[in-house]
Amino acid sequence: MKTTGVFRKFLHRCCTSGPLALCILVPCASFAGPRLELEAGAGGAVADALAPMLSARVGLAGKNFILSLRVLSVVGATPQYVPGGRYGIDGRGYRGTAFFGELRLRAEVAERFRLFVALGVGVAKLSGSSGGLEEDYPVEGRSSHYEQVTGGVQYLVSKSFSLSLEVGINSWNGLTLRRPEYSGRGEIYDRNGSLQGGIFLLSGVFAAGPF
Repeated sequence: MKTTGVFRKFLHRCCTSGPLALCILVPCASFAGPRLELEAGAGGAVADALAPMLSARVGLAGKNFILSLRVLSVVGATPQYVPGGRYGIDGRGYRGTAFFGELRLRAEVAERFRLFVALGVGVAKLSGSSGGLEEDYPVEGRSSHYEQVTGGVQYLVSKSFSLSLEVGINSWNGLTLRRPEYSGRGEIYDRNGSLQGGIFLLSGVFAAGPF
């Protein structure tokens, strides 16, 4: 940046004047930029069936809030239709993937503990979900909107690494629902259904930055 001679003299005086330099530098030093957070975790998800779940998150963290992008994948068994009288076949399953933005608010409650709540909204596809009942068709989905609300506690192991325990509820949408075969109908009765479930997650969080 080009400066005039008068402006250069003003800058020199500001830098060499002790009281004035402190007035300028101390507020600047106390301002902390956002930190980069990387999180990876595993846990479980429950809806019609219980299934393992994987999650990864990248975000920018201020002191009391975090803006993140997150991917979550339920990796249970593929659900299947069980015809009547076929005893011993386990048709239970739960699979799906979601990609969403997340706003997380947190508060420090002790020297190493923080509580947080998080709201996530994005897109997802539920590949299938079923409780494995006879003649009950698995729920199938297409790409549609997704919502998730969670809360949890974070324990700071060090300045740059922490452990997080999180529980909450989620909602899959855009689902195709069929009446059970034993009802004598079996046809599609909803092409835009929804399925609510619960999640629990244990994660490791790495933070890098000046904050």
